[in-house]
Amino acid sequence: MSSFISRVLAAVAAVAALSAPAVAQPFQMRASVDTNMTTSRTAHLAEYLNEVEKRSNGRIKPTLYHSAQLYPDRDVGKALIQGSIELALPGSWTISGIVPDLDFPGLPSFFGISTENARKVVDGEVGRMINAQLEQKLRSHVVGRWHELEPLHTYATAKDIRRFEDMKGLRVRHPGSAMQALQIGQKGASPVVVPWPDVALALSQGTVDALVSTHNTVVSGKLWDSGVKYVFEDFNSRMFQVLLVNQTFWNALPADLKAVMTDTWEQMLPTFLERIRNNETDWRATLVKNGMTIHAPPAEDIARLRERLLPTEDAAVKELKVNPKISEIIKRIQASGS
Repeated sequence: MSSFISRVLAAVAAVAALSAPAVAQPFQMRASVDTNMTTSRTAHLAEYLNEVEKRSNGRIKPTLYHSAQLYPDRDVGKALIQGSIELALPGSWTISGIVPDLDFPGLPSFFGISTENARKVVDGEVGRMINAQLEQKLRSHVVGRWHELEPLHTYATAKDIRRFEDMKGLRVRHPGSAMQALQIGQKGASPVVVPWPDVALALSQGTVDALVSTHNTVVSGKLWDSGVKYVFEDFNSRMFQVLLVNQTFWNALPADLKAVMTDTWEQMLPTFLERIRNNETDWRATLVKNGMTIHAPPAEDIARLRERLLPTEDAAVKELKVNPKISEIIKRIQASGS
């Protein structure tokens, strides 16, 4: 009798187990960047992902792979398309080969633009035009407004650059953007493509004489140990980073989790941007502390370069393969004043 009862109880338990609601598994989200944790982008992304996990009550489980542990930024577009990662925050210049309009910061009309007007460009019609292309070509969802990179300057190992003319003949590293290659060439230097993980070695071995980067990135990489001694604060461009999520992953999320990801980013982004702008002075001081000499071009040099470049706007639009409408929008915003 006891054996019969045991079998009945076991059967009841089995039926109960089958009829019980399944425990939902968390959404595993792999995030990839190629910079280390001391850069603004990576630190901000880590902060955002932690907040997403918290606000989702663990229903989204992000894992951040930094320092190119999975992919350099130049490969994250393909990784998103293939579903090899779920999220990335690539520099716009690293995916401009897929969406050429992302090279618009290389247009002469964008040179010397104010922070306020730059945000009008990327948060307005230009940003919407480019986001639509990114979503189509990368099979991804743009989570929200763009993150910013700090101002780009030129950092050299052997030559103390004081004026734009001093850059003539230098081999200057850039990450592969047609826009940056054009800008470097306009100053008489030779552009050389080097992925960020290989920059320190390229500088140490003399493969390049200088690089285009930011104070924060140079500090994070301790590039004074790789021979960088001189900084030319030429503010040669403003660059951006776009938060992208694989479309299949995004489609699988319920509406409330989509809202968590979108709202969290929009709420945190203003703090991230303010932090970047406020920290610039501290990063500059760190460069000086580590023996770097810093020069900025005279105002008349900047004005002269701008005047020389403006007549080449149409040629730059054609060379960079940027939609002419973007050029017109930028010129209209610039003309409206800051």
